[in-house]
Amino acid sequence: MTRPLERVLPDASGEYGARVRRRLARERVVWLSTVSDAGFPEPNPVWFHWDEDDGFTVYNDTGSRRVRNIRARPEVTLHFDGGEFGRDIVVFRGRAEVLVGVPPTLPGFLAKYADDIDRIMGGPTAFRVGHPSVVRVRPVGVRGR
Repeated sequence: MTRPLERVLPDASGEYGARVRRRLARERVVWLSTVSDAGFPEPNPVWFHWDEDDGFTVYNDTGSRRVRNIRARPEVTLHFDGGEFGRDIVVFRGRAEVLVGVPPTLPGFLAKYADDIDRIMGGPTAFRVGHPSVVRVRPVGVRGR
């Protein structure tokens, strides 16, 4: 059975498709770019959780500009750093939505960032209080090299 977002990702048997999947599994930060009221891109480095059924999940402060931008203009991009000399480019295009009534934090997200959440945010409870808005980005395309 094909997972919903599998058709968006490059073929896993190819070098690029394998590299995209490795980066989704290993990277800790992705740049989420939204569009401001004035029409300018606003990139922000964010922690994320990836799932081939649901896409990217990002936790945010409810009052953040990126949440306001997404509510007004849901088209976003997410990209990883390009590596040395821009040789490892992965850019996702997608539609974002601010979710209501979802679990406060995905277990996979907490496991991935546990040390940082404790060290930087003061623990899972403090993280949930500071980042109650859940944004889900469902990719519609990916490009890179």
